[in-house]
Formats: sequence, structure tokens, C-alpha cells
Amino acid sequence: MKRYILGLMFLLSSFVFAKPRVYGETIRLAQAIGLLRENVTKKINLLNKRIGDAGVTKLAEDLARNTSLKILGLEQNQIGDKGAIKLGMALIRNRSLTTLDLSENKIGYKGAAGLSRGLSLNNSLKTLDLSRNQIGDTGAASLGKALSQNKSIIELDLSNNRIGCRGAVALGEGLAHNSSLKKLDLMMNRIGDEGAIALANTLIENLAHKSFLTKLDLNYNQIGDAGATSLGEALAQNTSLLELDLSGNRIGDTGAASLGKGLAHNTSLKKLSLLGNQIGDEVKQALIETIVQNKTLLEYNGPGDNDRRVQNALQRNNELARVGRDQIRRKKLISRY
Repeated sequence: MKRYILGLMFLLSSFVFAKPRVYGETIRLAQAIGLLRENVTKKINLLNKRIGDAGVTKLAEDLARNTSLKILGLEQNQIGDKGAIKLGMALIRNRSLTTLDLSENKIGYKGAAGLSRGLSLNNSLKTLDLSRNQIGDTGAASLGKALSQNKSIIELDLSNNRIGCRGAVALGEGLAHNSSLKKLDLMMNRIGDEGAIALANTLIENLAHKSFLTKLDLNYNQIGDAGATSLGEALAQNTSLLELDLSGNRIGDTGAASLGKGLAHNTSLKKLSLLGNQIGDEVKQALIETIVQNKTLLEYNGPGDNDRRVQNALQRNNELARVGRDQIRRKKLISRY
């Protein structure tokens, strides 16, 4: 208790003559540390409190020993590599945290490496949001290695992180040995065709896993026909992916045609977005015909999405899905009696 009181006094005394907002933010950090030490609370949100590396370092020390916290929100806190490394060290010891939000900070490849070391040895974290940081290819490579060892992570958001093809290739290699990740967001990076091909190959190679990616967001990633062609080939074989977003890329007729062929053989995809690409009228008509014949797609955004036949097909599929869900619920109710 004495150590706890002294720690709070130190934090508060550091900002006695600071601006009111900074003083209030320090109070909030001190409260968060107090909650961690009480070992009771399940959620702490420090959104935009500007705690920086110094603040998150103090937080990480108690997080390592905490056994109650499930959700920690640290979005917009000016956290850099030093703070991220300390959090990675805390993840090695912590066994309760399931959600960590580090979005919109200043974490680079060194911080990503520190977090990756923690992930490699952690078996409780399920959701990690690193969107809008600066981890780049090197940081993505570190996370790829962590994915090959981690068994718990389900959702990973790496959108807007300056990740190129090398980073995407490394993530694909890590995913080839991972069976837990279900949602991967790489929106607004620059993985290009090479990165898309690597991820497509992973979707094919991982068919043996019972649990794999269900959502892949690749919008605004400079993907062209070569990358889309590989993703189309993956769609023809993959049975786990439920959502694929390829909007805002550079996909032309060749790539779109391949995606259409893949969709024609696919029986699992529920949502597909191709908005903002370079698809001509002829391929658009072919996509329309494919979607009309498809029995599982529930939502489509792209060329031809305003066509009445497409809308009718999606409405039909949604109704079939609703009937299927109702039947499953009835069977479960009957099995209870």
C-alpha cells in the first residue's frame, strides 16, 4: 500500500503546475493504475489521454501482474516504440487481457518487434488494433513471426501502417502456420500484387486448417490484375473466407474476370466489395451473371450492384440464410427437451 500511495503522489506531483487538461489526464492515468492494482476491473479506456511512453511504462508494470483486466484502450496516446516494448514485456506475463487497442499512436518497427515478442508467448490476447501507426515492412515481418507461434489472436488490425509487399509476404508466411486468426485488416497500405499473391497462396495452403481467415480487408492497396487473379484462384478453393474487400485498387478486366470465376466455384463468401477499380462493361456483365447464380453471397458492392437481378439474387440469398438460421435455432431448442 505504501508503494502504491508513493507512486500516485509522484504522478500527481509531476503535474501540479501543469495545464488543467494535462493535470486531468495525469489524474486519469493514476486512477487507471489504481484500478490495475486493485485487480478487480475488467475494462480501462484511456482514449486520447496523451500518456506517452512514460505513462504507458508505468501502466505496463502493473498490467504484467494484473489478472482481472480484459480490455485496454490506449488509442491516440502518443505512444512510441519504448512504450510498445514495455507493453510487449507485460504481455509475456499477463494472462487475462483479451483486447488491446493501440491505434493512432507513434509505434514503429521497433515497437512492433517488442509487441511481437510478447505475442509469441501470450495465449490470452484475442484482438490487437495497431491501425494508423508506422510499423512498415519490418514491423509486419516481426508480427508475421509472432503469428506463426501465437495460438490465441483472432483479430488483427494493421490498416494504414506503411506496409508494402515485403511485409505482406512475411505476414502470409506467418499465417501459413497459424490457425486462430479470423480477421485481418490491411486497409490503406501498399502491399501491391506481390503481397496479394502471397496472401492468396496462404488462403490456398491453409485449407487443411479447420479454423482460418473469415475476413480479409485489402482495400486501397495498389493491387492490380496479377494480385486479383491469384485471389480469384484462391476463392475457387477456399471455404473459410466470408468477407473480402478489394475496393479502391487497380484491378482491371483480367483480374475481375478471375475473381468472377473464383466466385462461381465458391460456396462460403458472404460479402464482396470491388468498388473503385477499373472494370469494364463486358466483365461487369459477367460478374452480374455470376452473382445471380451464386447462392451464398449476401452483400456485394461493385460494378453492377444496382442491377435489379443482382439485388433480387442477394435478397433471395439473405432470405435463404435467414431460413437456415431459424432451422438451426429450432433444432437446438428441440434438442434441449
